[in-house]
Amino acid sequence: MLNWRWQRVRWFRSLFAPGRTIRYKPRRTVRPWLEALENRWLPAPMTFTVTDTSDASANSLRAAITASNANAPGAGMFNTIDFAIGSGVQTISLLSALPAITQPVDILGFTEGGAGYSGPPLVVLNGASAGSSSNGLDFAAGSNGSEVQGLVIQEFGKDGILLTGTNDNLIVGNFVGTDITGTAKLGNTTDGVGIFFGATGNTVGGTASGAANVISGNGINGVDIVSAGTSGNVVLGNRIGTDITGTAQLGNTLDGVSIVNGATGNTVGGTASGAANVIAFNAKGVVLSGTTSVQNSLLGNSIFGNTGPGIDLGNPPANHGQKAPLLTSLSTTSSSTTVKGSLTSSPGTYRVEFFASPASVPILQGKTFLGFANVTVPAGGTMAFTASGLAALPAGSLWTATATNTSSGALHGDTSAFSQAASLTLVVSASPSTIPFGSSQAIALTAQVLSGGTPVNRGVVTFTIVPAAGGAPIGTLRAAVSNGTAKAQFVIPAGTKPGSYKIVGVYHDSSGFFPDLTATSGTDLAYGGNRRRW
Repeated sequence: MLNWRWQRVRWFRSLFAPGRTIRYKPRRTVRPWLEALENRWLPAPMTFTVTDTSDASANSLRAAITASNANAPGAGMFNTIDFAIGSGVQTISLLSALPAITQPVDILGFTEGGAGYSGPPLVVLNGASAGSSSNGLDFAAGSNGSEVQGLVIQEFGKDGILLTGTNDNLIVGNFVGTDITGTAKLGNTTDGVGIFFGATGNTVGGTASGAANVISGNGINGVDIVSAGTSGNVVLGNRIGTDITGTAQLGNTLDGVSIVNGATGNTVGGTASGAANVIAFNAKGVVLSGTTSVQNSLLGNSIFGNTGPGIDLGNPPANHGQKAPLLTSLSTTSSSTTVKGSLTSSPGTYRVEFFASPASVPILQGKTFLGFANVTVPAGGTMAFTASGLAALPAGSLWTATATNTSSGALHGDTSAFSQAASLTLVVSASPSTIPFGSSQAIALTAQVLSGGTPVNRGVVTFTIVPAAGGAPIGTLRAAVSNGTAKAQFVIPAGTKPGSYKIVGVYHDSSGFFPDLTATSGTDLAYGGNRRRW
């Protein structure tokens, strides 16, 4: 239309200016209102539903993985494999290894229970007949951003779940190495979960309800994090070596968690509520190996009942040989604990975490998290600290600690092994239980001192009897420790006012071999006719 208009103007002007050279406005090129679109079609994410338990049909899990691998869903998108096999527990008995997963896919085992299902897994992948080289699920390069949830993965010839060179995957709500109930072993031959060869940013477990995995009963390690470039992986909220309740023994044959051969910057546990793993009943709790395995953080976990150390840094040590704190004194009441100690390490800031474990187990571990303190180590390399307001120390417990470097830089994230541990258990008894005013009845005082669960045969305990409401002590006695026990007899002095009294015991070893410990009975001794409160 515009071209035609300018042609008319050109003819009209020629009529009134014959012989003149007319400069015309350049001819305009007009784009059409519509033009052909480029072919920019991308495959859409697809959902593949498993509807039978066979290993070869078009509706099998094998077929679903094969179809998903053939459909590249585009950046930031993923395929889905869900389940609608039938009611109740469904077992898929595999006859050979499943295909490696090479495209992003969410494998949603909980869908077998229907919309809104929130119970235990209902889909079992059994590899007893799949061959000695089979993994349960093998996430390979290209599978970044996948998820697997709500499966029982058992009896495979190698790993239950293997991640190799794949990033940002999520593993939640699975039983790996147990039966359908999560209470009996049906382990995979090697590891429960293997994270290998440059796999980064993967998450095993979580803090939300139902996110925990049970990773137990496997032939080598529960979780194995291996090799240089394998970094940024997080293991949190799981039961590793236990049943679903976190209390019964289903240990993995070697380590609960292994971080070796140059794996760096990985985290086991965390500081958020629910991030702690229960790591128990394995040969060792957490093992780090190799001087290039550094910046690996172990935070808040409940580690107990393992045959060997709760945390083993190896020799030569991993995590830059981060040193554990030295705990020098402990003061505990029925409601709180105060710990004094020091940390000798590279200058920087550290998170010192405190734990308690049953004294009957003479292995350095940490079952109950008591709290933490932030400690800044100056250029001199040593800083004394006092951590108060920690949770009460359970009776008959060891107390121990770890240190984690929270400074930025090359040492960030390094966690130590557990510190040396000791415990003081003070038991006060009186017979009769009511001490009448003016009575000369002797009161038997007893203190029990254990180190690593072993009775101590050195040092002394000083018993001090003080008014519960405060004031000067009414008596002080000292007794040597023999076979873990110190005993003394105390008679309330004449002229003592009726009332409630506390008994404080202080353990001291003059050689310095053991640290000083302090404990308060937590039970008031009633004098003057009132019954003692037990």
